[in-house]
Amino acid sequence: MTVQLATMAMTIALVIGVPAGIASAVGRGTVWGTESKVFALWVISTPNFWLGILLILLFSVQLGCLPASA
Repeated sequence: MTVQLATMAMTIALVIGVPAGIASAVGRGTVWGTESKVFALWVISTPNFWLGILLILLFSVQLGCLPASA
């Protein structure tokens, strides 16, 4: 279970991080570059417990596709 969770986290990080990094590098000094840097700063500054609560609210309460607790 731990390896599966770590693999999914790494996959999600790569899917979001690589395009954001490319957009930031290619669009240096443009709106896209600035927005990708602000997004990256926001994501890295968000505490894990707060992000977890927000994800539970999104996937359990709003979308209803996952249980709220195991």
